[in-house]
Amino acid sequence: MAKSRLPLRRLCKLGSKMNAKFDGKCYKCLKTWKKDDPIFYQREPKAVCSDKECFEKYGGKVYEGKPFAGNSFGNKQVSNIDISKINLPEMDKVQTRMTKIADEEALEYFFFRKRMLEHGFSEIQVGMLYKTATDRTR
Repeated sequence: MAKSRLPLRRLCKLGSKMNAKFDGKCYKCLKTWKKDDPIFYQREPKAVCSDKECFEKYGGKVYEGKPFAGNSFGNKQVSNIDISKINLPEMDKVQTRMTKIADEEALEYFFFRKRMLEHGFSEIQVGMLYKTATDRTR
């Protein structure tokens, strides 16, 4: 049996509670809602209503589990980070390394800019050339 290439959110037949992006109404019970009001939504079978009982009556099933981490709807699970476990000397090393890299890049740009201006390029052209050159090498 071949695996489907559709993302999980397309395969999942469960609805979810969300804030409405637009004003609307249920076509079954005719209840209305305004933008940002909580509604229940399911793609297939199509079910949209602000009333949970109506939503479930016409084929909607609410997903009650935890949201998927990193999905495209912004439902990312936030982990609790204990700041006391961060090793600060390592952060100092990283900061020193990044500062050194930034200094090297600034020096490299300075000499690149100087050579290009000597050849008659404008400041804008020099900036565009440098960005193009560094994007290709990174």
